[in-house]
Amino acid sequence: DDDGKPICRRSRGRFEIAFALNSSAGSLEVSAEGGRQVRSDLCELFLRTVLGQGATAQPAGTTPYRMDVFKNRQLSFPTDPADAILMRVQGLRLQVNGSPDDVIAVDAGSRSRRSAYAVLDAVVDQQRAPLESCDVLEAKLHAEVPIPRKQPRRITFRVSPSICTLGDSPEEEKLKSYLRPWGIEHGQCA
Repeated sequence: DDDGKPICRRSRGRFEIAFALNSSAGSLEVSAEGGRQVRSDLCELFLRTVLGQGATAQPAGTTPYRMDVFKNRQLSFPTDPADAILMRVQGLRLQVNGSPDDVIAVDAGSRSRRSAYAVLDAVVDQQRAPLESCDVLEAKLHAEVPIPRKQPRRITFRVSPSICTLGDSPEEEKLKSYLRPWGIEHGQCA
């Protein structure tokens, strides 16, 4: 205070809030400190303020990625021919017969041309643990994305029910744009 004595004052620190509105997908992603309720409240506030009074948030499911697509051994990754992206399932982590104690992980390696399905067939008895009766916990995907006048960029990323580890580089953004057409992304963000 003015007399040189220490006094106690309350101070609230600042924190960042980021909103990412994707109007074509009809989704809003909110990044902020706090739990789900804080983000939900911020989402409601944003929608009322920016989009008008009648807008209300519909929370995305907790699993924006479909893991059952990886049970299809013939899974293909069609892309625009101009993109010339090569894709394969490099690894799988499977829960066998619904048992949390029985988890199998297979990985074909990043330099191999084999898929995780070939490795699975070689090491797992399909009679005792058929892929159809397993829950896919995680898939590791390997992509080779051409870059003009350079070597193709090799990108390995993981997809689980709630997370995709793709980053923000132009090549990774291109791969993200294919997740929905490939049937991996539900079309909602958390």
